[in-house]
Amino acid sequence: MKTTLLFILISALSFGQISPYYGEQEVYASQYQYRQMTYYDLAAVESNLHFILHNNLKLNQVDSKENLKDDVSSGTITTTYSTSVGRDVYRMQIKYDVALFEDQHIVKSMTVSGSPYLVTKFYLMAWRTKIQEGDLKKNELVKNYYLQDDISYQFHNGKPVITIKNRQFQGLGDFAAFREGSKASYISKYGTAEPLQISSADEQKQKEASFEASKKLKKKEELDAFKQRLNQN
Repeated sequence: MKTTLLFILISALSFGQISPYYGEQEVYASQYQYRQMTYYDLAAVESNLHFILHNNLKLNQVDSKENLKDDVSSGTITTTYSTSVGRDVYRMQIKYDVALFEDQHIVKSMTVSGSPYLVTKFYLMAWRTKIQEGDLKKNELVKNYYLQDDISYQFHNGKPVITIKNRQFQGLGDFAAFREGSKASYISKYGTAEPLQISSADEQKQKEASFEASKKLKKKEELDAFKQRLNQN
């Protein structure tokens, strides 16, 4: 009971969206937005997924279970959804691995499981990126990427399971460092740490450009290190 009350209190007192990209504002859209899911605050992720779960798949939330530490600093939150009552009732679960950052729970990773039909439909609706062949040794049928998200469609005990992990951060330390770098770039560009109101289209371009720039910088650093090793030999 204490854990639940503390979680509710934290949620009620939290304002603003948490993401790797400093200054990003919550987008109040009328439909689902293709967005990164890991290392965003839980409220933003659930709000966006609402459009797929309720509007497209016609699911209702029937259960939510928390398995959090006493100080609610980390743990899992599992939400169960179901089709309407009828002859055939199908269920799907979304399990969030969460951690506390700046008084908000952020999603470190996610798994989606349940009815093969619902899980597959969810996978096809949630991402628009190119699907690639998976690693069959890991029972992975297909996979794809979106910004920092690594999305895998696997089979566990003959049933499909979607796992979403971050391919850049190993934990909160990496996330905090990346966010500080993003904040420094933001201040350098706008001359202030105060978030600016930008459109969802501009926001998406900003995120994609930031991520692509970080990838190019990493490749350049690897190439420079390789050249340095060659010169030493």
